[in-house]
Amino acid sequence: MAAGKRWQRWPEWVAGAAAVWAVGYAGVNLALGGPAVVLWLTPVAVLVALAAVRPATGWLVPVAAGVVGALALVAGMFTVISVVALVISGMVADWAALLRQALALVGAGLFGAAAVSSRRRGRGWCGRCGRAPGEPVRPRAVPVAVRRTAYFGIAAFVPYVVMKALWAWGFQLGDSVAPDLVGEGRGLYGLLARYGLDATALAALAGMVLLLALVRPWGERVPRWLLLGPAWLAALLGPYGVVGLGWVAMVLLGWLPGSAESPVWVGLVGAVGFGGFGVAAGVAAWSYQRRTRQVC
Repeated sequence: MAAGKRWQRWPEWVAGAAAVWAVGYAGVNLALGGPAVVLWLTPVAVLVALAAVRPATGWLVPVAAGVVGALALVAGMFTVISVVALVISGMVADWAALLRQALALVGAGLFGAAAVSSRRRGRGWCGRCGRAPGEPVRPRAVPVAVRRTAYFGIAAFVPYVVMKALWAWGFQLGDSVAPDLVGEGRGLYGLLARYGLDATALAALAGMVLLLALVRPWGERVPRWLLLGPAWLAALLGPYGVVGLGWVAMVLLGWLPGSAESPVWVGLVGAVGFGGFGVAAGVAAWSYQRRTRQVC
């Protein structure tokens, strides 16, 4: 019960926790051989976090905290890719990099929450739920635009799932070279491949179900953390897909060389799938979080 009450009082301690994180992350980053720029940014991050302890009547402190959170998010946006690779193959290319990425995500959450808390309290709103004094409780309907965005994210992933499934079944798609899932795959990846299943395609299908749960009434009958945790992690695939689209564009323009084993259209299918799904997951998670939060 005491732990539950501490979590409910997160607006009071989250900024201080962000300051502690900034110092700790700098130490871990230094020990693991991370980029030196983190050390230069640490004093700025600490000052911003300490400023966010008090309610902000202006925009400077919340925006500054949001910028620090965004930088941490960029540093950790590939965490989900590394975690999926670990679950599927049982291998991680760089454990130190994975640890830094995961810790960066923690910092992104802390500084984002500090920015929200400081701004809400500065406006006289409830720091926890964001409700203004006397504000009526609005109905929690899913906006049409959010529902359509979720459906778009599902549709964007369909070509990727079909491509990976056909490869797993032994089909040759145009000039692409199908990966040897059984020979190269390890762990769960290789095990599923022996039965004609691609683990990444199954993960994508699970993501589609997650998007549906975020915008359908039955999704509000489960504990909200059970959906919000995976949804916010899935949202990190949005920037990954955008980077992929940039690579496709530069290859088509002749600015970068293509790959003989992976034609441009394969990269396009993956970038559209991950990008569309990630953006839709972020939009749907934000809406779901606002609709299902408890009103103080």
